[in-house]
Amino acid sequence: MEVKVKGMDERVVIAGAGYAGLTAASVLDGKVDLTLIDRKVYHEMLTRAHLVAGGLEEVHEDIILLNEVLKGRKSRIVQASIRSINLNERKIVIENDGRVEDIHYDHLILALGSEVNYYGVDGAREYAIGFRSMKDALKIRRRLNSMGDGDSIVVVGGGATGISLAGALSEARMILGKRFRIKVIEALDRILYGWDEYIVDKAKEVLESRGVDILTNTKVVKVRDHSIVIDDGEEMRSDLTVWTAGVKGSSIDVMPEVSRVKGYRIEVDKFSRIRGYDDAYAVGDISALRLDDGSYAPQLAQLAVRQGYRVAMNILNSIDGKEIRPLLLKMQGAILSLGSECIGTIGGLRLEGELCRYVEEFITYNYKRMLHGDGLALLAYEDDPLANVVTFSRALSYLSVRYTLQLARLYATTLGLGCYIGAESAGVKRMNWLVR
Repeated sequence: MEVKVKGMDERVVIAGAGYAGLTAASVLDGKVDLTLIDRKVYHEMLTRAHLVAGGLEEVHEDIILLNEVLKGRKSRIVQASIRSINLNERKIVIENDGRVEDIHYDHLILALGSEVNYYGVDGAREYAIGFRSMKDALKIRRRLNSMGDGDSIVVVGGGATGISLAGALSEARMILGKRFRIKVIEALDRILYGWDEYIVDKAKEVLESRGVDILTNTKVVKVRDHSIVIDDGEEMRSDLTVWTAGVKGSSIDVMPEVSRVKGYRIEVDKFSRIRGYDDAYAVGDISALRLDDGSYAPQLAQLAVRQGYRVAMNILNSIDGKEIRPLLLKMQGAILSLGSECIGTIGGLRLEGELCRYVEEFITYNYKRMLHGDGLALLAYEDDPLANVVTFSRALSYLSVRYTLQLARLYATTLGLGCYIGAESAGVKRMNWLVR
């Protein structure tokens, strides 16, 4: 006789396998009737796409096959494009190879991410590479190989994505032994707006030491095949233009019309529910979660992971008749990758050099373990004491096995501070440094 497991008849559909969607799927796998819809059969760790673009990592290192994550009896992966979503009818219309299918749900997690926002700039869509996927990273990488001395690369946008990319490209230039120029153009008065001043200053120092030109208070108003035009009318040579100036929520047709805010993001309540619907959630870049100060949560991978986890847990709690909990956002730190160099802050402490890189590697390692069913990695989101102790030990074990001599030197020179930093940054509490 088959034993029925409570919740296994509840149909949960997750639209999108990015950081938020796949995290939610890993929590729900084997506990509900789960359908994960995405155009790809793999998950891209986009926080590392700049390394692929610069040839510093191979793409296979930074993708995860979806069927390696979802192994539950009633879990299925549907490779398809989403045509529309009807919240009233609890229905998603998908298309694959010309075949249209309706998928119905009891609970929906909308995790479709974001797309490049060109802001209507003339020629941007046609001539710039919008940097939002591993495919885009490989396009940039191929173009690098054909760049010659005196050629010019322009990165439009001085946020984390643009600055990380400029760092990787400047390192690739040294490895390739070429002398093409790299320029970052930012419309605001500073790069990395909203980031800690230490990270901003250090990133600028590193890039400028590598010969990267940084222009602030400058807007690109036109993109051409081999040049860009800025707001004062000057035309600048650009043999490769990469657009990292902004994103907007996915433009998938959602019916009836939902409340959207700036950037075409769907407004959600404190539980990440789409306003007006208790059975439909929006998570990750497509969602707009209002903070106490009236602003909206930033579109960061670290927050998407936490949001996906919390929504999945709330769905399980609601099925079991338990209380659901709001998402509590607490930024404990940040890490910025500039190729092989790394800069970070944790609770006012500054990270750089070898230790920062080791911490960054462990974050990626622990994220992968979580997706592959490591329950302790998941429990760490809840500040579970046992999970915190085990994850702390795992961080030290991971780092010391690979870098025993280096860590010994670091610990000796920092009077043990490295142990504390390594544990905190390893995601002991919330894996809070998956920064895009």
